[in-house]
Amino acid sequence: MKEIHVKDISAAVAKLCVDACCRLPADVRAAFAERQRSEPSPVGRDILGQLMQNADIAADETVPICQDTGLAVVFADVGQDVH
Repeated sequence: MKEIHVKDISAAVAKLCVDACCRLPADVRAAFAERQRSEPSPVGRDILGQLMQNADIAADETVPICQDTGLAVVFADVGQDVH
């Protein structure tokens, strides 16, 4: 049997939820940057730059990356033998 203190779990789950909504994973950010360098279209390069800038602002200000499509929904299942 494993014992988990609710306060600790709540803070960890809350941080993960915020990170999921506000922080673009580093590999995705790197893929955007790589695509921007290889994109032949000036409009495409500009849009990729805007996406990266938006992700930077979201991370810096802790606001959702995409504010018009909603937030991530997170389900946590701790099982039967956790108290």
